[in-house]
Amino acid sequence: ERACDLLNVPHSAIWEVLDGEPKMLTLRVSNGDFPPSYQVPVQGSLLGAAVLTRRPVISGDLHSDARVLRPELARQMGWTSALIVPLVVRNGTPRGAFGVYSIGQRAFSDWDVRLLTCLANHAAAALQQAEALAQVKMAEERQAVAETFAVLGDVAANLLHRVNNRVGLIPVQVQDIADKRPALLADPYLEATLRDIEDSARAAMEAARETMTYLRPLHLRPIAVAACYQTAVAWLDLPPHIRLSASGLEPLPPVWAGEEQLRLVLFNLIENAMDAFADRSGQIMVSGRVVADSLDRTRQWVEITVADDGPGVPPAARGNIFDPDFSTKRSINKLGFGLWWVKSWVQRCGGSIALIDSPLSANLAVDEGAGGSGGCTFVIRLPPAPRGE
Repeated sequence: ERACDLLNVPHSAIWEVLDGEPKMLTLRVSNGDFPPSYQVPVQGSLLGAAVLTRRPVISGDLHSDARVLRPELARQMGWTSALIVPLVVRNGTPRGAFGVYSIGQRAFSDWDVRLLTCLANHAAAALQQAEALAQVKMAEERQAVAETFAVLGDVAANLLHRVNNRVGLIPVQVQDIADKRPALLADPYLEATLRDIEDSARAAMEAARETMTYLRPLHLRPIAVAACYQTAVAWLDLPPHIRLSASGLEPLPPVWAGEEQLRLVLFNLIENAMDAFADRSGQIMVSGRVVADSLDRTRQWVEITVADDGPGVPPAARGNIFDPDFSTKRSINKLGFGLWWVKSWVQRCGGSIALIDSPLSANLAVDEGAGGSGGCTFVIRLPPAPRGE
């Protein structure tokens, strides 16, 4: 809005570079009626020219400029000219582009270019500062999760010990009754009831031990992501109308994580996506790559993405999906904590997880010229295992 006021233009927008192959620019914020989830490739586009050259780019006629990949959008918005400057952070890396768009023919002056460049520098600094604050918040959350799990682990271990001591006596006592009063077993009702009591007691102890999986001490060591994925898939009951695929997992370096916890993270995310499809067809894609830290380019993360083209998460619920009491499934076989457990496991491994717009639906939306809102994409970042481990 400040750019529009100072440069006397109706519309402006800030775009952010998404790392990947090919690299894409995604709309971060605008004051115009841009299509939601709108993406533009860096290579061969007007916006990308500013990013690649790290210099301002001017287009005097957006309708005939070959670098404008969506000329129909320019006509729809009434744009004629545009000034694009790169968003460059302190280390010189281009992180995006800042564009202003005029309705009438306009030759942007050197003062216009310098003014927008100044605003772009402020936007780049704000973007980097927001990322730094997010990392501080993430570190605080990891500490809180570690302390919470330490307390929960002690409570759960004591509870499991007491359950084993008390419930574990039931099968023994049932067996004693059968041995000392065999005549009772001649009564079919009593025989069936005693068997049910014994089976229920054993099932209760097994359920208690399985629940301890969520609170079991975390043993960090080098873990192969591809192997964890294969084990998680083996646990799944994949229906025929859902297609599950994976790419880029084998070449990944080992991550520094707990093996059982990482398997459960992948299993939980894929199972949630399957449940969201219900009876409709769809696809789930798990992919991996190594990315640089946005603040420290010498630091790397192993990024695992679980994406689907399902119904997605309603916008009103996106801010609550990682809350302990948020769950769309109410089953006696589930603890009900859902994605809270997933986030907690990832944070205990020193990583992070976020929900972003699904590239499966977003790419489809770009091809069709409309914004996509369906689908879920969870992006997990885990630290690579230290060298020599």
